[in-house]
Amino acid sequence: MADTEQKPDISEHVNIRVVAQDGNVVQFKIKKKAQLRKLMTAYTERLGLQEEAVVFLHEGVRVRREQTPNDLGMEEDSQLEVMMAQEGGG
Repeated sequence: MADTEQKPDISEHVNIRVVAQDGNVVQFKIKKKAQLRKLMTAYTERLGLQEEAVVFLHEGVRVRREQTPNDLGMEEDSQLEVMMAQEGGG
């Protein structure tokens, strides 16, 4: 007889919600091992923003472009926050 046990549904993709300061939400589905660079570029292009003008955060920590959802421990429906970058100070 064939083994009828089903493997757990372990997807190689994850849905990530990107939430802007104004509450606007854009959802992306990317591979867990893909660099977040692709998501960041797609988001800024979709909204007509310069990539240098925004900062992406996960749980309050700045996200680097080369990081992956796996690196950040992101699970299904995890969230990234987008803030306008601020320069200067002092």
